[in-house]
Parts: sequence; C-alpha cells; structure tokens
Amino acid sequence: MIIKPFAPSPLTIGLQALVTRLQPTHPQYQNLQQEQKIKEAGDFGEQYVMKELRQTALLNDCHIFHNVILPSVLPMQIDILIIVPNAIILLEVKNIRGTVHLKNDPRQLIRTSESGEVHVFTHPEIQLEQYIQGIKHFLDTQNISIPIFGAVVFPFNNVNIHREDSELPILMAKELPLFLHKHIEKSKETSTMNEIKHIVLSHLRDRTPFPLCQYYQIDVSAFKPTKFFQIGHRKQLQNNKLVHTFP
Repeated sequence: MIIKPFAPSPLTIGLQALVTRLQPTHPQYQNLQQEQKIKEAGDFGEQYVMKELRQTALLNDCHIFHNVILPSVLPMQIDILIIVPNAIILLEVKNIRGTVHLKNDPRQLIRTSESGEVHVFTHPEIQLEQYIQGIKHFLDTQNISIPIFGAVVFPFNNVNIHREDSELPILMAKELPLFLHKHIEKSKETSTMNEIKHIVLSHLRDRTPFPLCQYYQIDVSAFKPTKFFQIGHRKQLQNNKLVHTFP
C-alpha cells in the first residue's frame, strides 16, 4: 500500500522556477541549470521505482513512503521507506548513466559517462548506513525495536555497475518484487507494522533550502522582469514570500 506517494522534490520545483527567471548571463546560471537536471533525473528515477512498487502484487503486505524525513540526531532524507511485517527497508535510488565503480577503502562511487568524463561521489552505502542509524535512533525514542535493512537501487539498465565487496544489496528496480517477497514471507505479523506506519506519519518533516535566493546568494535584481514587475508592483513582490521561496 502506498502511504506517501511520489511527489517531485520541492528543490526541483524551486530550481525550475529559479532557472526560468534567472538571466542566462548570470554567473550561476549554468551551474544551477546543471543542478536542476541532476535533481530532475533523481526525481525521475524515484518516480519509476515507486511505479514498480505500485504494480507489485505484494503491496497489501507493505507500507510504502516516498521522501521520508524524520526527527533524528543524524541528518536523513530517505528516498523510499518500506515497512514490511518483520522489518523496515530503506531504498537509496541512484539514477546514473554510464559506468559506475563502487569502490572500498576509501568508499567512493566513481561514474564514467558515455563521453568519458569521470565524476566522484559519496558511496551510497555511507548514506544508507547513516539513514539506518538515524531510523534506529528515531524508533528507539518510540520504544520500538525492529530489524532495519537497506538497499541501493538503480532504476534503469543504462548503467554498467562494477562493485567491490559490499554488505548492502545493490539492486535493479525490476528485482524489487522478489527482494521484498523474501522479507515479507518470513512473517505475517502486522500489529507492529501498523503501529510504525502511524508513528512515521505523525512525525514526518519537511526540509527545503528555501528561500532559494538566500540559499544560492542571488539578489532578486538578477531575475528577468515579469508583467507583475512591469505594472509597478516590484516592491510588493519583493515583500511577498513568493519571490524568496520559488515557486
């Protein structure tokens, strides 16, 4: 059952509005445009994984949440959280094209694009381990003890993955139904599952970098003029949160 359905990231929506309004000659324009594309790709991958989960016949034995932020001593923004009868499963979705090397010592994700460009990112296992500890701490405050698992999910087959030894599973989206089934079949107890669902719903948080002008240190004078500006309401618009929060 989808409890919290997919929704585009507020940052994605904000960046779309910001880039549309920003002058192309602005020194941050290209970087913000690239950041927008990355966020859009991430949203698209998460939306695809949520679609795969929605089509799974096992959904009656799951509670599925997209984009979960809960109060914790550790920062966490979980792409997808799944409550099954005997466990909680966290999914970190990586919509990346090209060749990916998941390296240890130090742990890094190294991506080589089709054009040969090499980019180095934080290993997704590090994020997942932090989220697992964060969820454990959160549930401890609610006096709940339940196994917590994590998996890295690549939504599409446009990536060639090379990995070194790893404790956490690396999955393609099409593997998720079988992966979930292996957890669900171990137990049919649902009382804790429903209790955790209600606790998560009652503690959900929002975290956005608004106001984007302040976040990216952009003065409102850099924006393209709009009809609203042209009819003499610039001061009114600047005083309105709409200018500063995008959209």
